Amino acid sequence: GIASVIVTLGPTAGPAKVRASVGSLSVDFSIEALSLPAATTLEKVSGDNQQAMVSSRLSSPLTVRVKDQYGHTMASVQVAFTFVAGSGTLEPAMAVTNASGHASPTVTLGPTAGSAKVKATVGSLSVEFSMEATAAPTPTSLEKVSGDNQQAMVGSRLPSPLTVRVKDQSRQVMAGVQVAFTFVAGSGTLEPAMA
Repeated sequence: GIASVIVTLGPTAGPAKVRASVGSLSVDFSIEALSLPAATTLEKVSGDNQQAMVSSRLSSPLTVRVKDQYGHTMASVQVAFTFVAGSGTLEPAMAVTNASGHASPTVTLGPTAGSAKVKATVGSLSVEFSMEATAAPTPTSLEKVSGDNQQAMVGSRLPSPLTVRVKDQSRQVMAGVQVAFTFVAGSGTLEPAMA
């Protein structure tokens, strides 16, 4: 015949043996009580060494993976993210790992250019992400494109608009920069005065 027993392990991790015996006959079963899964590995997955302009969002979130002592990914683990150099915002600052063991906040850099670091922490485990906040482009050149040296009758409109081009310190054309037009000699109207 067959005899079976259901085993519930005790609270202590480690090896155990269960003996089945009938009279002078016996067999031993070796079993092991494993400790509960605990976060033992915190690793960077993606998002390290990004660069973005000050006060803007990084293009990719910072992503970490949490694993237990058996090498399995862990879901529902809280990971704290904090700036340890530079500044900015983290959304969320306390992220929870998903079914793949990943946790990811999005990062918006602060208003100051330079290096920044974000630390991800689970218990005593931590990893750091580096990033660079670059200065926002500033207008450094203003050049005439068209409209110079025109003539028209008093009280009438010039045949072509006055057009300028704005470039930044890298000699790149800048869009969205407001340019003020004013009369410094003579008079008339400008439509619009701020373009």
